[in-house]
Amino acid sequence: MKPTPLALLAAFAVAGCSGLSDLPVVSSTDQQRYTPYANASFVGNGQVNLIGTTSNPADRAVLAQVAAKGISDGAQGTKFLLTPSDEAQIPARNRVVIAIGGANSWELCTNPPARGGEFKGSYLRVSAAACNGTTRISSTNAHATGLSGVDDPAIQRLFKQIGAALFPGRNIDYFPQDRGARRS
Repeated sequence: MKPTPLALLAAFAVAGCSGLSDLPVVSSTDQQRYTPYANASFVGNGQVNLIGTTSNPADRAVLAQVAAKGISDGAQGTKFLLTPSDEAQIPARNRVVIAIGGANSWELCTNPPARGGEFKGSYLRVSAAACNGTTRISSTNAHATGLSGVDDPAIQRLFKQIGAALFPGRNIDYFPQDRGARRS
């Protein structure tokens, strides 16, 4: 007996749903100070400031590199290079601040937490903000579950989605501010 299209669709849906809980989740982005790239506040290269720890100290540097590359790759409309910074470096004017464990993303540019949470390997929750000096350009919160460690591809996807959320091609929430911006 030949399966009906409806039966095939149901089987596909059940098979596909098994991995949905492991997909990264990025919340809606607040773009209060966002401007299109024609008048961008975040111009040129910058830094990623990672606040928090990992269970293995060597993994923290790897996580910062993955975050910097993922956010740069996810940014829409323009490309820039983000480099991980350590606590000894003076924060760049253009930077993305990421707090492991989450934080008030509205305050990451002006009042970042002194300590973040700890990434232990299976669940990662972060808050992120794109900053120009102390001005917050945009911010978001995100999480991923079912992770195997800092080299899990889901973490790369998470930070790429964060990059797309922090640096969209245009501000869909405020059309008059976005006049003249081209879609990529």
